[in-house]
Amino acid sequence: MTLLPEGSVKEQQSGLTIERLFEGKLVIFTLSDMKRETVDAWIDACLGEMRICLETGRLLRVIQDLSHPAANHTPYSQKRGSEVTEAYPELKGYVAFILESSVEATRTQMFIRSQPHRYRVRDVFFDRDEAIIWIVQQSGLAST
Repeated sequence: MTLLPEGSVKEQQSGLTIERLFEGKLVIFTLSDMKRETVDAWIDACLGEMRICLETGRLLRVIQDLSHPAANHTPYSQKRGSEVTEAYPELKGYVAFILESSVEATRTQMFIRSQPHRYRVRDVFFDRDEAIIWIVQQSGLAST
């Protein structure tokens, strides 16, 4: 079961699904592959969301669902992903990553938790509902 509030909006592109919840205040990017065109669409959409948050003064609230078995990082996705990490360094917000449970994913979780970001709170989850609950509670969406 997935917690999707009424009125959620979905966009589908090749290998990428974008869901907008809570009147667009929470965006979930779900990848089903790491083809170059999927990665480009994903990163461009992430950067666009970050730019909108910065321009409107809204907190960044993003879930990156990388739990699909075919959504393993590639050298290209890591290179493009660093653009998101480095973009808009003072943009405040919350980012949750959903990974397929594995020893490597647990190491990633421990690494992310040990490396605080100055403005963006990040965490790793192995369950979509837990990620949604965390970001809703941490970012104050539960009270809006």
